[in-house]
Parts: sequence; structure tokens; C-alpha cells
Amino acid sequence: EGAMEVIDNLKYAPNKKAIGAIIHKLGFLRRHSAISDEEKQGLSDLLSIEKRDAEKLIIAIRSIITDAMYDTLSGEEIVDMIPNSVNEKVRNLVAGIILRYLPQWQTEAATTQQLSLPKLREIDYRIDIKSASDQRARMSVPTVILELDVDKQKVKADEEDETRKISFELDRAGLEIMLEGLRQIKDQLADIN
Repeated sequence: EGAMEVIDNLKYAPNKKAIGAIIHKLGFLRRHSAISDEEKQGLSDLLSIEKRDAEKLIIAIRSIITDAMYDTLSGEEIVDMIPNSVNEKVRNLVAGIILRYLPQWQTEAATTQQLSLPKLREIDYRIDIKSASDQRARMSVPTVILELDVDKQKVKADEEDETRKISFELDRAGLEIMLEGLRQIKDQLADIN
């Protein structure tokens, strides 16, 4: 609760419109890991507070916005996140502003931060025949070594496209199971189209 008490500093804003602008901007900038020193200093100057308090305020507001976005909080739940020691008008105003911009932020997050599973880029294989084993039954048994090139999961949107290799070994029975599964997927996709 102590970290959220810094929200009370919003009462030093010149007006409600300024508070709305602060919250809107922080909601827009929430996907950036760092806020520039100019942004922090600007907030510090606007509210006549120390720069470190401005940093704490940024963290607190971004935390509430993130929770509201991904947990779909109501106005009352947002107000409850803010300590009672914070001015009641500020608490209610912050919750109202966040609720007003929430649909916009959620839409933007859905369109710009689409997470997807890695895509298959290439398949390579080779067939190995075991020529040495401690058991005679394992001799001359063919196995398939599959190597899949898939997209590496991006952590940040501006990262370069990279691939990673996944290799695994299949015996004849394992290959049949895999091929049967792929046939079923192909049949289901054919039924859809």
C-alpha cells in the first residue's frame, strides 16, 4: 500500500484536465520499459514534486493501468487499489480516467502486442541406421533425426527476426504416430475449407 500513496501527489496538478493528460500519457507509454528523464522532469515540474516522487508516481499509475487492463477491473476495484490515505477525490478521479481510456488501451494492446506461437520455417531430416549397440535387436534399426527451424520468440517488438533449431529423434513407430497426427490435422483443415 505504501508505494501507491504517491498517487496523492496528483492533487497538486493545476486541474482535472492535467491529471487526465498525465494518466492518458502514462497509459500510452506503459508498453515502454523506461520513461525518459524529460518525461519524469516534466511531471516533477507540473506537480512541483521531487523527481524521485515523479518516478514513483509513474510506476504506481502504470501498475494500476496494467492491472485494470489485464484483470478487467471495475471503477470500484481501481479505487480500492489506491490507499484510503490518498485524497478521495483524487482516488475517484484516477479510477474514472482509467476507465474512460481503458477500451482504447485494450484495443491498442490487442493490435500492437499480438503474441503468437513461433512459426515453422524449414524442416530438415536425415535417416540414421544404428551400426553399433550393446543389444543385437537394436542393430540396423533406422531412426529419423528431424530438425525444425522455427521463429525465435521475440521479447521486444523491435527485435530482429531470428530462428532457432529444434532437433529430435524418431523411430519408425514414433514417425507413424507423428504422420497420423499430421494426417488428422490435414483432414480437419480440409473439412473447414
